[in-house]
Amino acid sequence: MSGKRRREPTAEPRDARGDRAGWIVAAYLAVLPLLFVGRGALTDRVTAPLDALLVMDPWRITSAREFPEFEAVQAPLLDCVTQYLPWRTAAKEALAQGELPLWNAHAFGGYPFVANHQSAVFYPPNLVFWLLPLSVAYDVSAYLALLLAGAFAYGLARDLGVSRLGACMAATGFVASGYMTAWLCYMGPVNSFLWTPLALWMLRKHQREGGWRPLAGLALAVAMACLGGHAQSAVYGLGAAFAYAVFLHWGRRGEARGSWIPAAGAAALGLAAAAIQLLPTLELARSNYRLLAGNTPPRGLVAGQLNALIAPQAHGHINWLNEYGGAFGFHNYVETCAYVALVLVWLAAVALLAGEGRDRWFFGGLAAAGVVLALEGPHQSALHAALPPLRQMSNVGRAVCLYGLATPLLGGLGYDTLRRMDWSDEKRRSRLAAGGLILLMASALALSVSFSRAAVVGESGAAAVVAQRMAPVYRSLYWAIALVILLAGLTLLARRTQHRGVTVLIAVLLLADVLAFAGRFQPATDPRLLTYEPPVLRDLARVTGRDYRMYALPPPADENPMAYLHPNLPTLAGLRDADGYESLYPLQAYRPLKLLRDGSPAQRREALDQLAVRALYSRADPSTRYGGVEATRSALIYTNPTAWPIAFRTDTERLPDAPPGPASVRWMTNARRFTDGGGWVWLGETCFSGWRAYADGEPTPLERPSMYRWRARGGGVTDFVYEPGSFGVGAFLTLMATLVAAMGLGYLVPRRLARRAATRKAAHR
Repeated sequence: MSGKRRREPTAEPRDARGDRAGWIVAAYLAVLPLLFVGRGALTDRVTAPLDALLVMDPWRITSAREFPEFEAVQAPLLDCVTQYLPWRTAAKEALAQGELPLWNAHAFGGYPFVANHQSAVFYPPNLVFWLLPLSVAYDVSAYLALLLAGAFAYGLARDLGVSRLGACMAATGFVASGYMTAWLCYMGPVNSFLWTPLALWMLRKHQREGGWRPLAGLALAVAMACLGGHAQSAVYGLGAAFAYAVFLHWGRRGEARGSWIPAAGAAALGLAAAAIQLLPTLELARSNYRLLAGNTPPRGLVAGQLNALIAPQAHGHINWLNEYGGAFGFHNYVETCAYVALVLVWLAAVALLAGEGRDRWFFGGLAAAGVVLALEGPHQSALHAALPPLRQMSNVGRAVCLYGLATPLLGGLGYDTLRRMDWSDEKRRSRLAAGGLILLMASALALSVSFSRAAVVGESGAAAVVAQRMAPVYRSLYWAIALVILLAGLTLLARRTQHRGVTVLIAVLLLADVLAFAGRFQPATDPRLLTYEPPVLRDLARVTGRDYRMYALPPPADENPMAYLHPNLPTLAGLRDADGYESLYPLQAYRPLKLLRDGSPAQRREALDQLAVRALYSRADPSTRYGGVEATRSALIYTNPTAWPIAFRTDTERLPDAPPGPASVRWMTNARRFTDGGGWVWLGETCFSGWRAYADGEPTPLERPSMYRWRARGGGVTDFVYEPGSFGVGAFLTLMATLVAAMGLGYLVPRRLARRAATRKAAHR
C-alpha cells in the first residue's frame, strides 16, 4: 500500500449545487421554445404561415415568378394571414404616425379597431411588433410566449412540491401540448392562456405565505390574460383560477395565511388595469352578429374525437392537406388538437392512482372539466342559457386548453410519485396495474380509429372527410413509445429496476414524443412575403384612391375557395375594403353587406353605390349580378362609375340625385377633417356609437339619415371624430389601477429591501 494518504472528495455545498441546478433549468427553459420556433428564429425565415398568401388571389398569380421555390403551403392557418397579419400591420402604421388606432377605416367600411379584442394593441409583449421589423417580431413574439408559458408552468409545479426534473417535464408538456402548438401562430389564444399557470401559482403562494408579492403576481396574470387578445382563452384560464381559489380557501381554511379578500382585490385590480381593452370590447360584443344565432347550440368536439386526447394528430395534421389531400372543414387540426405527450398522460394516471396530496384531485378535475366543456351536447345549451354571454363563444372545443395544462402538471406529480414510491405497498401497486391496463385499452381503441379514414361533422352539418393517415415512421414511433411505456410500467411493478433508469427513460420518451408530434408543426416562411405587393393591388389603389372602396367577389361555388382575394388582405396595400373578416363581426356592417351579397338587384345596386365601392375584384364578369359595372384593362378589376364617395358636401340636407364629387378631407386614423366649408357634410363610415361632429371646434348634432351615412351641419372646418365613451372610461380605470399599483409597489418594495439589508447585516455580525 502506498504511503500517501488518499484525499477524500470534498462535498459541494448544497447552496452551490442548488444554484448550478437552477442555472441548468433556466438554460433548458430558454432553449425549449427553440424546438418549436427555431426553424424561423434561427434562420432567415419567419415563424408565420405567410406562404398561404401564395395560394390566394392575387399573390398566386405571380407566385411562380416571384417565389419559384414555393411548392405547397406548410401550414394553411388562414386566420393568421387574413386577420392577425393585417391587424398587426395596421396598428404598427398608426402607432408610427403617433395615433392610437381606435378605428380601422380599411375593413367593413370602417369599424372599431381597439375594441376588437384580438387586435391586442395594449398587450405589453406586443411592443415587439411596434418596435421591430415584422419579420423579427413574429419570431420574438412566438419565442417569448413559449418561454413565459414554460417558466410559469415550471414555477407552479415547483410550488406544488414537484422536483426540478418533474417540473421541467411539466413545463415541456405544457409548452408542447396540442393547444399551445396548434394556436401559436394565431398568437391571441396562446398569449391569453399562458398566464393561467402564473395565476394558479400566485394563488397557491398567497394562500400558503401571504404577503404582497403573490398578490402583485396575481394582478399581473389577470391583466395580461385579459389583454392577450383572445377572450375565450382568458375566460377559461381565469375560470380555472377562480375554481382553484375556491378549492384552496375551502380546503385549507385552518392552514391558510393569506385571506381570500386581498386575492379578490388583486384580481379586481388586474381587471381594472385591463379596462382600457375590456370595456370597448364588451361594447362591441353587444353588436356581434353571433347574437343572431339565438339559442343555436355551440360547436365543439364530438365523442368520436376524444381519441385526440391520447393519439397525436388523430384528426389530421395541418400539413397533411398537402401530403394526403382532404377537406379543410370546421373540425380541422387546430380545433381538435388536444394531444399531450403519452408518457405524461401515463404519469398523470400514476399521480391520481398512487400519489399523495389534495392538489392532484383539483388538477384531475380540471383536466376532466376541460374535456367536458369541449364536448358538444345538451349540457352546452343549458350552460349557455344560464350564462348568455357565453353564446359569443361559437366553438367550445377550445376548452381542451385546460386539459393541456392540467395533464402535464399531473405528469410532474406522477414522476415524483414513481421516484418516491414505496413499492412494498401492494395496494398502490395493484391500483397502478389496473390503471395502466385501462390506459392501454383506451390507447388501443383510440389508435384503431386514428389510423383510418373517418368522417367528421363539418361546419354546415355535412360530413367532411379528413385525411387520418399518419406517415409510417411516425406511426411506428408512436407505437414504440406506447410499447416502451407499457414495458417500463410492468418492470416497475415487478420491482426490476431503479428509479434512475426510469428517469432517463421517461426523459427520452418525452423528448422523442415532442420532437415527433409537436416540433414539426410550426411553419418557417419567406419574410419577403411581408412586403411583397402584387401589381393588381397597386392597380386597385389607383382606381379607388382614398375617396372610394373596393369589394372582392368570392369565387364560384365549384372553384377553389382559397383562390380569391380574402377580406382584410387589401389592408396590406392600404386599400379600403367594403368587406371584412373579424370574430366580433359587427351587425352594423353585417346588414349592408348582406344586402350587397344577397339582396334584390335594386338593393345590391344601392349598396354598391352607397358603400362607395368604385372597384370590384372578380375572376368572373360581375355585370350580371351588379349591373352598370365596367371592365378595365385588367381582367380582374371592374369599375363602378356611379359609386358615391366616402365623404362629400352638399348645400342642402338632402342627398342629391347623382353622386357628388369627393369633399376636401384630411384622412386621419380616428378623425376626418373637412375644410371646404359650410353646408352639410356627409361621411360614409359604418355607423357606430362613438362618432362625434364638431363645426369650427364646437359640437354639432350628428345624424344618421341612412344605414350607410352620417350627416352633420358643417362649418368652415368640420371634424368627424371617433371618440368612444367606453374607451375613455376604460382608459381612466386603467390609469387609476396603474397608479394604485405603482404607489403600492413604491411603498412596499423599499421596505422589503430595507428588511433584507437589515437581516443580511445582522447575519454578518
